[in-house]
Amino acid sequence: MRYFGPAGIPERCKGYEDAFEYLKRIGLNAMELEFVRGAKLTTKRAEEIGALAQAHGIKLSAHAPYFINLNSKEKEKIEKSIKHIVKTSEISDAALASPVVVHAGYYSGKSPAEATEVITANLEKCVEEIEKNGYEVKIGLETMGRVSAWGTLDEVLEVCTRFKNVVPVMDFAHMYARTNGKLKEKSQFEEIVSKFERYNFGFMHVHMSSIAYTSKGERMHLTLEQSNEPDFRIIAEVLKGREYPITIISESPVLEIDALKMKKIIEEL
Repeated sequence: MRYFGPAGIPERCKGYEDAFEYLKRIGLNAMELEFVRGAKLTTKRAEEIGALAQAHGIKLSAHAPYFINLNSKEKEKIEKSIKHIVKTSEISDAALASPVVVHAGYYSGKSPAEATEVITANLEKCVEEIEKNGYEVKIGLETMGRVSAWGTLDEVLEVCTRFKNVVPVMDFAHMYARTNGKLKEKSQFEEIVSKFERYNFGFMHVHMSSIAYTSKGERMHLTLEQSNEPDFRIIAEVLKGREYPITIISESPVLEIDALKMKKIIEEL
C-alpha cells in the first residue's frame, strides 16, 4: 500500500474536516499532523480528528515540536524535550496518528558516538513513559539535513534497533543536503533503502521535497518545479517495487500539489 499526503493542513483549507474532504477528493490518503510548536489539542479533539480522518480514508502521522533536543547541554531543556515527546505521543495516540516524527537534537559539542549514547538514554525515558501510559504510537527518528544536527542514516538506524517502537523517518531531501548533493545515482538510493531494509521495520515513513543546501547542509525546502535536487524520479524507481507499506509526506512549499506529483510519478513508472 502507498500513502501520499501533505505535512499539515493545505493552505486552502479551513480546518481538519475541510482538509480531509479536500485530500480525499483530489486523490490523497495521508496527512501529517503538525505539532511543531507544541501539541496543544485536547485528547477529545484529537479523538474527533482521528475519527474524521478514518471516515475519509486518511492515514495520519504526527510531527513533534521542532525545539526538541535530547542532547542539550542544559538538563532543563532535555526534561522539557522528553515532556514534549510524551505529550505529542498522547495526543497522537488519541488521533490514531503514528509515527510521531522527532528531530532528536544536535551534537552540542559532543562526538557523534557520545551524542548517540545521550540521545539513546533520553529516548529510553520517553519510551518508558509512552509504554507506561499505553500510548500505541511509534516514535519516528528523522534523518536530518544540517551537518550540526544529530541524525545521519547510520545514527538513526543504530538507535532504532535498540527499541521495539522506534523507527526511522527517511527524509531523502535531508540526506541529499547533508551530503552536499552527492546522492545522484540510483545505485546510491538503492544502497540507502537496502540498509533500511536490513532491520525489517515493516513499513517506511518518508519525508520528501526538493531542497536548497550549503556546505552546512539543509537551507530550505523547495518545490519539485523549482528544483530536481534530489531527483524524485530516481527515488521513485527505487521505492516502486517494495512490498511493504510506504507513506510519502510532502514537505514542499506547495504541500498537496507536490504530493500529487509524487503520486503520479510513482504510478506512471
